[in-house]
Amino acid sequence: MATINGIVNVINKKYHLYPKVQTVKKNCVEFIGLCFHEGEQHIAPVIYVDRFLTDDFTDEEAAVYVKQCYDQAGIDIDIDIFKDPTYIREHLFLGLEKKGSDTKYLTRDSAFDDIIEYLYIRDEANVDGTFSVKMSSEHLKSVNITEEEAWRLASEHTSQEIKIETMAEVLCSMMPDDAAIYDNIDDVPMYIFSNHLRMKGAAVVTNMDYVKQWAKAMGFDKIVIIFSSIHEVIILPADDNTDLDAISAMVVDVNKGCVAKEEQLAEKAFIFSVND
Repeated sequence: MATINGIVNVINKKYHLYPKVQTVKKNCVEFIGLCFHEGEQHIAPVIYVDRFLTDDFTDEEAAVYVKQCYDQAGIDIDIDIFKDPTYIREHLFLGLEKKGSDTKYLTRDSAFDDIIEYLYIRDEANVDGTFSVKMSSEHLKSVNITEEEAWRLASEHTSQEIKIETMAEVLCSMMPDDAAIYDNIDDVPMYIFSNHLRMKGAAVVTNMDYVKQWAKAMGFDKIVIIFSSIHEVIILPADDNTDLDAISAMVVDVNKGCVAKEEQLAEKAFIFSVND
């Protein structure tokens, strides 16, 4: 049976690549990856190896597959694109992070307490992957893009990517063979807001006009917004009896057990009146 330490040892000795083990929790599921970072390289591929940690692979066989993935995952980026104002204008998006994060990048307050917005460029690096780069005020100035224009374009592009799914649909896509988990799940009106990549997709709710219009169309007077991570948001209907403190306590518990610290956004839930 292949083990993570065994795979790393083979890769070190046979290919001299020396990856670092990286563990990430997403939606309460833990993934183990190998991060390949070389020299002054700013963008490093991460290859997740959970599928190899079974009786079907030896350490040597798994290492061969990882090396093949590594060869195919090489990130080939023309640095000159970051000097091209047209390219930057076309690839700006909004991201969210906790207020107080140690960052030298351009940020602003969001509509949610303790959460700030930032600007980033996102694009495909190859067929199977994407890359993202946060933007600074200095970078925008160097390409003659005003901060006002950058925020506007990023908001527009982020809003164009809004994707809404029911909780049942999301669970089905994650675990299609586990039919038992879907029993009565449709009875719980929970909706997942993200983008089509499910990457940094929580920022889609910065367009609160859209969120409220959607809620009105669904017949909701109030909604609760739960930031499950930087990648997605859970929205459910609320009324005068909704216990926001209890929901916020649940958010804290889930953050502790299921969400990587760098992917957490809020320690509480938020309630909004749709008609405000």
